[in-house]
Amino acid sequence: MNQPKYKAALFVISSLIVATIFYLIIWHDAGDVSNQQVEKGLLDFSDSAFNSQKIKKLEGECEFYYNKLLSPTDFKKKEQPTLDGYIKIPGIWNDFELNGKKLPGEGYATYRLKIKVKEDGRYGIKIKEFDCAYKIWANLDSTSSGQVGKNKESEIPCWQRKEIYCTSINKEIDVIIQLSNFHHRKGGPEDSMLFGTAEAIIKTKHRQLITDVLFLGILLAMAGYHFVLFLYRRKDKSIIYFSLITFVIALRILTSGEKILIDLFPTINWDLAVRIEYISYQLSVPLFAAFLNTLFPKEFKPGLVKVATINAALTILIVLFTPVSVFSYTTITYNIFITGIATLAVVLFIIAIARQREHSFVLFLGYMSFFIVVLNDLLYAVRYLDTSYWLPLGMLAMILSQAFAISKRTSKAFSMVEHLSASLNRHNKELQEKVKERTLKLEEYTNKLKLLNHDLSNEVKLKNESLEALRISEQKLQESNTTKDKFFSLIAHDLKGPIGNLAVIFNRFKPEMINREMYDNIKISTQNTYNLLTDLLTWARNQNKQIEFYPTDINVNELLGKIKNILDISAQNKNIRINIINEQEKLFAYADYDSVYTVIRNLTSNAIKFTHAGGNINLSAYKENRQIKIVVEDNGVGIPDAKLKTLFNPGQNKISTRGTNNERGSGLGLIICRDFITANCGEIGAKSQSGIGSTFWFTLPLGLSGLHKNLISEIKNAHLKVLVVEDNPLNLQTTRSVLDELGISYEIATTGEEGLKKGLNNWYDIIFMDIELPTKNGIFINKEIRKKYPKAKIFALSSYDKDEIEARDKTVFFNAYLKKPLEPEALINHLKTIELPKEKNLA
Repeated sequence: MNQPKYKAALFVISSLIVATIFYLIIWHDAGDVSNQQVEKGLLDFSDSAFNSQKIKKLEGECEFYYNKLLSPTDFKKKEQPTLDGYIKIPGIWNDFELNGKKLPGEGYATYRLKIKVKEDGRYGIKIKEFDCAYKIWANLDSTSSGQVGKNKESEIPCWQRKEIYCTSINKEIDVIIQLSNFHHRKGGPEDSMLFGTAEAIIKTKHRQLITDVLFLGILLAMAGYHFVLFLYRRKDKSIIYFSLITFVIALRILTSGEKILIDLFPTINWDLAVRIEYISYQLSVPLFAAFLNTLFPKEFKPGLVKVATINAALTILIVLFTPVSVFSYTTITYNIFITGIATLAVVLFIIAIARQREHSFVLFLGYMSFFIVVLNDLLYAVRYLDTSYWLPLGMLAMILSQAFAISKRTSKAFSMVEHLSASLNRHNKELQEKVKERTLKLEEYTNKLKLLNHDLSNEVKLKNESLEALRISEQKLQESNTTKDKFFSLIAHDLKGPIGNLAVIFNRFKPEMINREMYDNIKISTQNTYNLLTDLLTWARNQNKQIEFYPTDINVNELLGKIKNILDISAQNKNIRINIINEQEKLFAYADYDSVYTVIRNLTSNAIKFTHAGGNINLSAYKENRQIKIVVEDNGVGIPDAKLKTLFNPGQNKISTRGTNNERGSGLGLIICRDFITANCGEIGAKSQSGIGSTFWFTLPLGLSGLHKNLISEIKNAHLKVLVVEDNPLNLQTTRSVLDELGISYEIATTGEEGLKKGLNNWYDIIFMDIELPTKNGIFINKEIRKKYPKAKIFALSSYDKDEIEARDKTVFFNAYLKKPLEPEALINHLKTIELPKEKNLA
């Protein structure tokens, strides 16, 4: 063996050893705990203790119920289902003899086995190759892939690899598997399921993913690198063939093993995924033949490439235009064809080595590694060998040898280019030095100019921003002063009259001159002045945020009755009757009791003031659009249209209208009513006709006590899909308890990056978004998600209020602003205002 061949062989063998060691490091602790088998539906590990590393293949005899879809409840009945026999797992039910007849691949069945363990704990089962659809129970836990059906129309096949985790009960695990197959030729668990502790199964899943992703990354990197290389060297066809081979093998890894393709694209059609796996397998043969033809054209003749291409094309046409149950048989004939081509390739490689073709020996080493691994996997697939799938290692060995050969050929071409470039570089170097010297001087002047320009721009920008902020502040101050002047002018006018009258009386009249009528007028004037000052103090306290609101459930009809009893004496003095409509109906509002009491009393007092003797005042409350609407209606003097428009605006009512008994008021009470109702998340309004009467109304959120059972049922039946983005464990626990109470399912993201990824890759009915998060804050995530889903419902769930959040970013928009910790009443009040999705079919 000469020196170049020795180095090439050493390269391939060393690479293979490193890959094997890495592969074994990942899988070294994933062996079986024992050689125990399932015997007549029972796997007894009661004498064996599981540790957190080892796993066990579920192999042996399972209970078999053909054409029966049974669930755990069927096995809890007094009359047990009829057993059709015991069937080997792993294996398929094709040709299983039942009542003297061999079963076809199509059909449905139930498998059952019991697992006894030494001690109770958390265990897991990793499901591997099920070709169509299944649903599995392990004690109280269940999972499914696709939809099991009793015919082709009701079955939805799926290829996703899943795991199920459960807790043993009385040291037993009852495993029940429903299977159906109406799309594939093979029915049943084709590959071994794995059993172990939950930790061991999770580690096994991670190992397999790491292995697949590692090899997938290597293959895609190889494919991309050689494709770009081909763009610069289009004459060398071996480069593009090699790029296509590695890409096809990568596609094969995506659709086999852990089936990463299904995890990346969960909605991909099962039929399409199966066709991709078969086509990637069939394309590899003609591409490899074409690759070898470009390297060794005298040994690997074009006729061999043509035969491989025609055979692959015919097989692919069958895959494209026939159902899975038909084209899945092509693997049988195609495996025979591949074996023949592979054996012929070994002979041709030996001939190429004998003729001392360049890189033939290193390619032969890689190819033989792949050839041996493929034979192992084929024999393991039909259970002639009890090893495992080693295809990734064989692929790596072959790809490394091919990459080595291509790299050597490419390096020769580039060495010539480098030699010519070196000469040119020497001539360019002197020129570059001169250009560099002048360029440095030019850059120095340019940088100084940019710095000056940048400083000037920043200064101008800051001045403009300051001027704009000053202008806005001045405008708001002028508006505030104008309103305040008008408002205090109104107050001064209303105080001047009664206080002036009192001054005249006390200056001109002696006590013995004051008669009963004058005494009553003094009393009324004093009371009106006291009421005005009380309203003014309440308004001022509210403006300074000194009034705190404590919302709770309020029995609205009881509150109306209480106010009626208090104001009945004032109404009877004017021969006015107060009526309560729908007094027996129980209605609850969620609001602050004292402020609502003040509003209703104020509106009712106004109605008494502006209603003639013998009139009527009606107090009513009813539900409207998931809110409580409270109405105070009178048949009094009414309000002119011009005054009605400014009724609730401070400073815009010049002088209040006198009552029917010449009562005076400031209009301040209505302003307080507006502020109180706004603070309780409601709206207030009025309508009136002069001479006919007035109707004042306001709304409040519907109380939790007043929610009908069908509303909570509607929330539960909506089966909302919710994402909670929260990093604080305590707040997260509080939020979860509220969602669990309302029957709302949810997913959790504990970092901003995780929340952004889930929000972009999935649609959620509601996203609860914290603001301060690791990696990315909630405002940024909100904006990114809305770029893809403009109609997404995102609720801010934070210790910040709306003003504080908008102060950080004026352009941000949340559908609701909820305070932490989350309260059930607050959430329900917001859910009432959005359109819930219709009840979903979760079958």
